[in-house]
Amino acid sequence: YAFEHCPRESLKNKRLCLMYLVPTRLVLGKLASVRLLAKYALHHYAPLCAAVSKGDLRAFNEHKETHQSLYIQQGVYLIVERAKTIVYRNLFRQLHALIGSNKLSLVQMAAALSAVGVEMDVDELECILANLIYLNYVKGYISHQKRFLVVSAKDPFPALSAVALAP
Repeated sequence: YAFEHCPRESLKNKRLCLMYLVPTRLVLGKLASVRLLAKYALHHYAPLCAAVSKGDLRAFNEHKETHQSLYIQQGVYLIVERAKTIVYRNLFRQLHALIGSNKLSLVQMAAALSAVGVEMDVDELECILANLIYLNYVKGYISHQKRFLVVSAKDPFPALSAVALAP
């Protein structure tokens, strides 16, 4: 409301609104355009939005660490940290598409993460997946004994807008 009702000539005030809107909407899965970020000189959010969109966990972590002091100063660091859940969801959605099966081996997933430069053991991976399932970002279940993630055949990764609106 504040951004939309701010006078057009008040670029500084619009920029201040966007400093909080961009990371908040990022957690909801709504990415800001590069053009909008460039218009209001918020270039430091562009790589973050790209990493979330691609599911690039390494780029997300590197960018977050690089700009950590800025995000803390602005008071949005914890919101940016929450966007990591969306990065995981998008990363696992891409792995699911690559593997092409509804039954995903946790060992293979950990190896794939290791190949892209993210070291994670199977237990940590299982914990992250359990949280994604709990938050309804992934529809499926984990077979702990067999070390598999079994995702739903129909819509295993629901749209973020549907998840964000769910009670």
